[in-house]
Amino acid sequence: MYNMGNQIRNDMKRLTLFLTFVLLGSIIQIKSQDIVVRKAPTDKKSNTTKVVSSGKKVVGTAKSGTTVKSGSHMLFMGIPIDGTLEEIAPKLIEKDFRQERLMPNSFSGMFYETLSSINVSTDKTTEKINSVEVRYYTGVNGLSEGQMVSLYNRIVRGLKKKYTNAKFSQLDGHTLLSMSLGYIYCEIYNMNLSRNFGGGTYIKLRYVDKKNTSDYSLPRLNKADDDL
Repeated sequence: MYNMGNQIRNDMKRLTLFLTFVLLGSIIQIKSQDIVVRKAPTDKKSNTTKVVSSGKKVVGTAKSGTTVKSGSHMLFMGIPIDGTLEEIAPKLIEKDFRQERLMPNSFSGMFYETLSSINVSTDKTTEKINSVEVRYYTGVNGLSEGQMVSLYNRIVRGLKKKYTNAKFSQLDGHTLLSMSLGYIYCEIYNMNLSRNFGGGTYIKLRYVDKKNTSDYSLPRLNKADDDL
């Protein structure tokens, strides 16, 4: 009975964490000027310090690295974003992600050498997996805001290096790589709340498959001033 009580408490903790990501995931974004003043640690490979781009929108095509081979679906860690949750779950578990008992479409584990939460979504119309989202939160991985900014920049550089044929757009902590099979969208933002209420810095990295998404469209990158 004691062990069962501990298991229930652990499940409730993981459920609370997942709901924090879902419910608080789309509020106040970090402005570029807030990020720039907290420069990321120096990149040891290039001996340069890079930060998230400023308010000026950047659009281009990545040209370095190796071109990723195309198929019929977007890939996440080499796994096609297709099929059902029951089909994709074992493949994620093979990569050392842990499936949450109370939220079967949620996984936890190390992604890009950092503790993260993985959420798998199914399109209601196609009834197939259409997106996989990686979520980082300072309240879970213990990173500071500056370290999260550095992680975001490293992820963006890695994406540009890998997906050489993608159309690349970047604006105020938002990065979009669009391809024929879908897109990858990465954003960093801050919740101006107490850590006890889900406050802190978040990073979301979403892989979306075009074929399996019934209402497919690319995210729009707008400046904050565009809302005025």
